[in-house]
Amino acid sequence: MRPRSLRFVFAAASILASSAVATPASAGGAVLSPVGESDPSFVDVRMAVAATPGGSTRWTELTLPAGARVAWLVPVKPGAAVDWAPDGWLDALDDATRVRLAPPSETFDCPARLPSQTSAPWSKTGARKQATSLAVQASADALLAYAAERGYAVPPALADEIAAVYQRGWRLLTLELATGRSTTSTGTLRVSDDAGAVFPLALWKGARITAFAIGPGAATLPGSRDVDAGSLRWGSHGSSYETWRREVIEGGPATWLRESSSHDVLFSETPVPGGPPIPSVAAGYFANASCTTRAEALRSSSGVVGTSCAPGEVARVPGGAECTPSSGSIDPSTLTCFDRTDFSLSLSAGTPRSAFVTRWATSIPEGRFGSDLPISFAPDAQRGPVFLVHSLEACPPEGTDAPLSPPPISRPSGGDAPSGTSSHDEASEYGTPSESCSGSTTSGTVAYEEEPPPEETSESCSGSDTSSDDGWDDSDSGDGCSSDDSSSSSSDACSRGSSSSSSGGGDEWDTEDDEDGWDTEDEASPSGAKIRPSARKKPHASGKTKKKPGSPVSRYSLLAAALLLPLRRRGRAEL
Repeated sequence: MRPRSLRFVFAAASILASSAVATPASAGGAVLSPVGESDPSFVDVRMAVAATPGGSTRWTELTLPAGARVAWLVPVKPGAAVDWAPDGWLDALDDATRVRLAPPSETFDCPARLPSQTSAPWSKTGARKQATSLAVQASADALLAYAAERGYAVPPALADEIAAVYQRGWRLLTLELATGRSTTSTGTLRVSDDAGAVFPLALWKGARITAFAIGPGAATLPGSRDVDAGSLRWGSHGSSYETWRREVIEGGPATWLRESSSHDVLFSETPVPGGPPIPSVAAGYFANASCTTRAEALRSSSGVVGTSCAPGEVARVPGGAECTPSSGSIDPSTLTCFDRTDFSLSLSAGTPRSAFVTRWATSIPEGRFGSDLPISFAPDAQRGPVFLVHSLEACPPEGTDAPLSPPPISRPSGGDAPSGTSSHDEASEYGTPSESCSGSTTSGTVAYEEEPPPEETSESCSGSDTSSDDGWDDSDSGDGCSSDDSSSSSSDACSRGSSSSSSGGGDEWDTEDDEDGWDTEDEASPSGAKIRPSARKKPHASGKTKKKPGSPVSRYSLLAAALLLPLRRRGRAEL
């Protein structure tokens, strides 16, 4: 099989694999669809929970496909303060904790794709559109009446789960969102109340979730597992992390994968071998040098941050105890920047030196509901977001540039650049035979700075030192052919590489005069222009090359001399 065919096979395999995971199971649970309409094809959720001595603050954002219309159910406690937070808060947490991969330190025997790689986000985002029609539903019956009035379906199993939520002391907010023609995110809804550190997922099913927990130490969940760098490989397309992550989360019983857990990422940038450093959460959120410097100075502080209270400008849930601000050895304003108060809320009444942010990725299958998961915090060693991959993928077979396994699969993103998309800042690994003049041949791999070259390329070999107005340049060019004054037949052609995998004429240079693609006009053209190919051969990626026969022009010259010599002798005899 030719290398080009190999590339096609692996590209096709990658496309098929991508299409196999592009549409997860339909969503339900925490979103209601109109009566008679199917549930959205997917729901992506990003949420964060910050544990404080007096309760917790939770941030949630939903992403839905185009053409969806839903009612969103959000669990809250009595006395909760509800606000829309800046989208930059979840974005900063996401960027500072997302997994980065670095290749092994040993020398590669074959080209590596990237010096470092940023994984694609597990949960996707789209264009932001704030959900509307927010209302507090005081009871399960009130929520069912609301759904009936607005035309939303509530299956019996979901109605039972809703009743159980109210029995556990929660209330439900309802919001509405219609996505229009594109994938849409709801914006970041913030709820501060006296609930403990918990991920409230009892109404969810059929969702991809990225979750963050901020608290006094590394966070743990029952049955979660950590990233195993020893299971990853590095090859010409980067790391196998995204494929490994998907298999861990979706390959069996739903698993919570702890991707990172770190104190440093809150206040300090994280170095990445072979790549730019990762901004801290403070830097990414504030995007203001003065505010960032003030917050990052608290990295090792053992003081206590004063109690911060959310304003509750969007809604205030009846009942419960309201938050009361209090002073501490660290003024909460030190962790605010103009109207950006989420950092101070996340560390309210806490100690900066012990604060960690932990990141998980998981999926809740369509077939069953999730559950409210309590979060535990404990002192632990940091597990930063940067991992060194220890295992190298074997080089492709000689004469090909295709990897032994398909590249990692990335799904489209509406915001962040994808995990897994490979950057073209580095030279591409596409291999082609190199070209030279004077009848010589060279072989090797040519690195192209951006995209692989088109299949058909212009080629030239100089026949003189002068240039004509036909657009062919006599000067040395990137195709490896240089100007040559030699009149020998061997300098009349550029050598070309060809695949030796087939003995058919398509892979070798044709020696027939009417099919070899070279102009057979008089070598000594009036303009001195080069003889250019009238039909171009396509280079193959094999490192093996065959030498092109001598110029057909020289053969015609010899033939002409052989025909004219007898005529000349005959003319002399007649004289």
